[in-house]
Amino acid sequence: MEFRIGIPKLSGQIARALHRLRQPGMVSAGALWRLDTEKFGSPGLLSLRMDLALDSGGFVAASRGGFPWTVEQYVTLACTWAWAWWSQMDMPCEKALAPDQAAVRARVEETARLLALCLAEARRQRGDSGAYPWMQDPVPVLQGRMPDDYAYSAELAARVMGGDLPDFVGVGSMCTRQVGGPDGILTIVEALDRILPPRVELHLYGVKGDALRHLKGNPRVRSCDSMGWDDRARWAAFEQGRPSASVEERVAHLLRFSETNLAHIR
Repeated sequence: MEFRIGIPKLSGQIARALHRLRQPGMVSAGALWRLDTEKFGSPGLLSLRMDLALDSGGFVAASRGGFPWTVEQYVTLACTWAWAWWSQMDMPCEKALAPDQAAVRARVEETARLLALCLAEARRQRGDSGAYPWMQDPVPVLQGRMPDDYAYSAELAARVMGGDLPDFVGVGSMCTRQVGGPDGILTIVEALDRILPPRVELHLYGVKGDALRHLKGNPRVRSCDSMGWDDRARWAAFEQGRPSASVEERVAHLLRFSETNLAHIR
């Protein structure tokens, strides 16, 4: 199982630390969005030497009122850079964003609609220009709260993709879940295992720590990611009465976080 470390930007000491680790990473589209120009900035030359996946940053965007970029802008960012893979724009279903079942259902359906838009735009850009022969289709992201929600999301995604899911899909809204329980990480993975074709592997967004020990060796789970190290660095600074952690402290937390989580997988 692969563990991707989330980083907040693709330049500076934090990005260089991840590069030295030779550990795969994940970056949110929000890290590249420039408020002054309302456009995405360049990921930079360092990212060309790194194994990076692109996430749409749906949770942060939703908590701030919605995506500030268009589908066309996001897909262009995905098209014009050599990401290991890129996620569709999606609608997370954490309780802060979807307080009841009706809201969860609506966000699952909107995620499927966004998948259709991202897929169509990617194929349009690839077909119209011929300039991006390496470009992949977006990785569908399954969303929900309970197992039935994820089953419904998988059904909708398969319909969008032409009747069948690709070999690799993401599973969102995992970050704040318990490992076990009726809506826990293991329960959702087991439910998807029962309904997905055997060839389909999963990426679990935001899964870290003890959950990795339970997931290692699971043939369904290809990878997980987390940027939890940055929250720990900020909390440590807060406990010391400081408003923020220094870059050096954040790098130290990143290194410890990487070592700890890789140990869980081993």
